[in-house]
Amino acid sequence: MCHQTVSLAARHLEENGISTVIMGCAKDIVEYCGVPRFLFSDFPLGNSAGRPFDRESQAQTLELALRVLESAPAARTTVQSPLRWSEDASWKRDYLDLTKLSPDKIAERKKEFDEVKSIAQAEARGVMSKPFAGVRILDFTRYLAGPYGTYQLALLGADVVKIESHEGDDTRNQLADRTWAERKMAPSFLAVNGNKRSITLDLRKPRGRRRSSSSSPPPPTSCGRTSAAASWTAWGSATRRSRP
Repeated sequence: MCHQTVSLAARHLEENGISTVIMGCAKDIVEYCGVPRFLFSDFPLGNSAGRPFDRESQAQTLELALRVLESAPAARTTVQSPLRWSEDASWKRDYLDLTKLSPDKIAERKKEFDEVKSIAQAEARGVMSKPFAGVRILDFTRYLAGPYGTYQLALLGADVVKIESHEGDDTRNQLADRTWAERKMAPSFLAVNGNKRSITLDLRKPRGRRRSSSSSPPPPTSCGRTSAAASWTAWGSATRRSRP
């Protein structure tokens, strides 16, 4: 899915005058999508930029990709990196084959992965800040396009407060999944409303409009910024309060 999405995005960018080069490991998928320039690394999926912890390998891969971007002679040019994951090609058969690993070995691999992820997250927190951190956005949108846009802003650090009617967003009860729709937590709602807080206001009444335009922090009925699932808790508690 990631190779396909990046490839289609590259084609869209190219159609709008922006040159691209794809670094990837799934040759069949990327070439099927017909990208203009592709650097193929014969590595396991997830290692398109070079071998993990091998800065030289990563630098070589990036340098080669930039060369492909600069000098590809024609559309749909594929260049294979000379780097190899291992001299023994049997890794293609055995890599991440859980049936060949003992439970202890699997637990060891998972522990190593979690440790590396924790280090990367700590480093990212130290050098990166989210561009919308400290910005509060009142989200009055419904259905898909608006909520998806504010969801992206929430991922970028904004404090998004979703304002809903007392019946809730219309997508809460869409019937893609009847069980969750009956709980007003349909997948279509969850997919675009994560990382937001939620409160219900009746904007037909002066009190509701005053609250929505107030610069003070949202009332305590809004939920913490944890997940879309938490929005249901706030929605349910808010509707049991006196309606503004």
